[in-house]
Amino acid sequence: MKRSVSTGPIFKTHHHHRCYRDKATVNYILSSRRGTEFIDLSGGVHTVDNWVRGTCHMGMMPANGLLYAPPHPCQCYIEEKINGFHALSAGPAIPPARPAKPVLVRGPAFGRVAVVKAEADDWPTFRHDAGRSGSVATSLPRPLRRRWRVREGLTPTAPVAVGDRVFLAFRDEHAVVCLDAADGRLVWRFVTEARVDSPPTWFRGAVYVGCRDGWVYCLRASDGVLSWKFRAAPSSRRMAAFGQIESLWPVPGSVMPLNGLIYCAAGRTSELDGGIYLYALDPATGEVRHSHNMHGPFYTSKNIENNYQRPMGSLNDILMYDGNRITMQLTCFDTALKPIRAQLAEQIPGGFLDDTYFKRVPWRVGKDYGRLFVKDHGTVYLVHMFDSLRGLDPSVYFVPGRQGYLLFAKNLTDQKRPWMERVRLRIRAMLLTTDSLVVGGPPDVVNPDDPLASFEGRLGGVVSVLDRNTGKKIVDIREPSPVVFNGLAAAGSRLFLSEEDGSVVCFGTAGEGE
Repeated sequence: MKRSVSTGPIFKTHHHHRCYRDKATVNYILSSRRGTEFIDLSGGVHTVDNWVRGTCHMGMMPANGLLYAPPHPCQCYIEEKINGFHALSAGPAIPPARPAKPVLVRGPAFGRVAVVKAEADDWPTFRHDAGRSGSVATSLPRPLRRRWRVREGLTPTAPVAVGDRVFLAFRDEHAVVCLDAADGRLVWRFVTEARVDSPPTWFRGAVYVGCRDGWVYCLRASDGVLSWKFRAAPSSRRMAAFGQIESLWPVPGSVMPLNGLIYCAAGRTSELDGGIYLYALDPATGEVRHSHNMHGPFYTSKNIENNYQRPMGSLNDILMYDGNRITMQLTCFDTALKPIRAQLAEQIPGGFLDDTYFKRVPWRVGKDYGRLFVKDHGTVYLVHMFDSLRGLDPSVYFVPGRQGYLLFAKNLTDQKRPWMERVRLRIRAMLLTTDSLVVGGPPDVVNPDDPLASFEGRLGGVVSVLDRNTGKKIVDIREPSPVVFNGLAAAGSRLFLSEEDGSVVCFGTAGEGE
């Protein structure tokens, strides 16, 4: 025996050791019980970081003075675990201070935005409304005809549509664009300083968009001129992410309109870099009406005794309002941004920006689950990516090209299923109108010579229009490219699609035809 270091209570948690070896440096043993536990070999304070872990067999990789955390297929503690491939460094003892006053910059259109009201058949924000219902009070013509197809960039977000205008962003090009809904003509383009990961929001005659540069922009909807921009990030620090530069505190593009305010959040996780900064802004001026900083929780060998009942950290995501509370994935707030604890009837555990087809992170509504769902006041429509979710049971799997995916309607009052249909379509987008359920994605086809061709977009895409009351198919529309994740919108009896090849497409009553 050379040395003995007491670990105290840090392993007295309800979880097994993870499926990879521990690692060590000259100063620490990095154990892998619940996340990553840093055991101080000098006998100091041990830290417990449940929000970061390694991947099966490999684990974490300490090297170059950094901790590399690779991707991992784990559902445990989905509320707080970071996903992707991250390089983490030692942080400052004191988190970056919030500026005395938030940074607000006025643009040429400040105070010169005419207030306009959206109509019931418009689609003004991501998935139509603050509840992210995916449902709109418009009907679609039968038959649908392609009116136009345009390509103004390479990586489109979902579209939004109000009146005679369509708005969307091109993520990697840092561009927010406005198109004419009648012919797809480019009306204006506004360029930000980093990616925009989701569509802008139209509200009262202005377009609001969060950006991964840490700012929220307000643009005049008629011409795209800047009214104001607000730095939601606490400072201008930058980092490399997916081959580009962005803020340490990115803002999801689809900010949320609610009760006459614009809600947004900057940050990645409450556990890093000062946490997540949430704001409710005056839409006309950009001034802060409510704010909250989520930071932590942090656990060490000195304060982890009650670890079983501890609150978890949080991850940033597109915000949603369920009629009672604001939710950010599984974290809840009241409209003044005060954190509250609540049992959620609807859960999006992987977040609205997660486009992976991961069995262990389904969307949930009540006691049911699906890859996606849309809903109105009485019915929810879901698609199962797997017929069962029995954890890691190897007998539960899905065979592409065989049975198809289960698409069904469910009454929210009596929990009955009015209809169920098998569809040969890997559904990546859904929307609901007064008469139709529209779904889109790549066809569920396996080519023996190129098994992944469909799911990687090489076989084009399909948009299916179904009768919402019976589930019976009305029409299949073949497209040269699949729709992007959540990439459908409907407004004014028109259907809009954003596709993976960069195209934006409109269907309506008349046009050039198929």
